[in-house]
Formats: sequence, structure tokens, C-alpha cells
Amino acid sequence: GETPLKAALREVEEETGLNLDPLKVLPVGSLHIRFDTFDFIFHMFFTQFSSIPEIENDPTAHIDWRWLTVDEARELPKILGGREAFDLFS
Repeated sequence: GETPLKAALREVEEETGLNLDPLKVLPVGSLHIRFDTFDFIFHMFFTQFSSIPEIENDPTAHIDWRWLTVDEARELPKILGGREAFDLFS
């Protein structure tokens, strides 16, 4: 199967066009959230950029995107369990 890191690298590339160096993507931790009928496991990673990278946006896949500060991101609506993951690791 695919490791959480490989899945994260693949998703970042598919969604943004960014090819991240796996040696510079560091695991922050995981959070398991259980609901009545399903579970989520959030695997959180961290990386840094020396400058703001150019994003390849697919308008058929995304309505909008933008870079945010941590405080701005905290105010966005989250998927179920997303608030807990964000609060734990930000």
C-alpha cells in the first residue's frame, strides 16, 4: 500500500502541480477521529518554501485557492474532524 507520506506527496502534486522533496516533508503527527459510522485518520506534514511557489490551478477541480496565514486558515470551514486536526497541529 501507499504510505501516508507518499499519499501526501501525490495529493500535493495532483492538486497543485508542486513536486515536493520527500526529504523536506516532515511528519508532524497523526490524529484519529472516530464517528458513529466512520473514522478519519489525519496524517499531518510540514514543509517550508524559500519563496512562494507557483500553483497550477485546475479550474474544473477548484473554484478558488489562495495562500493564507495560520490565523486566516483557522477561520475557514473544515471537514468533519478538520478543526481538531488543525487545532492540534497548528
